[in-house]
Amino acid sequence: MATLAKALRATGSTAVQLVGLIESHRTSRYCSQVSLSATNGCGCQIGSLASELSDLDPAARSDLSAIFQRWISAIRDGLQAMQDRGDLRADADVPRLALALMAAAEGGLLLAKTLRDVAPLEAALDTVIDRIASLTA
Repeated sequence: MATLAKALRATGSTAVQLVGLIESHRTSRYCSQVSLSATNGCGCQIGSLASELSDLDPAARSDLSAIFQRWISAIRDGLQAMQDRGDLRADADVPRLALALMAAAEGGLLLAKTLRDVAPLEAALDTVIDRIASLTA
């Protein structure tokens, strides 16, 4: 999925961490590189904050939502660039794929942290990235 990573990287710095996750998850299995202990667990600090604050602080929820929207937009821009170049089929639903990739990363990280097992992150990312790969031209 080097084309996806390259396209995402070209969209700017907001997608860099997610690109790193995408590029590394199949070979090094991202979370297996870090301790899954309580103090050094795999996870997304923004996701953790969102989980804790979204119901309690409307201003924090709005700020955190804006961060997620920027990440989704960066992914969407990368996928759209792929589609515009003809690397992704014209019938691919770019906004939905971007949202699915973000949801897979966040949900996979949350479950990996909670279960102390990288399998949920691997399954989520593998599934979405395989779907995107199936739509490449």
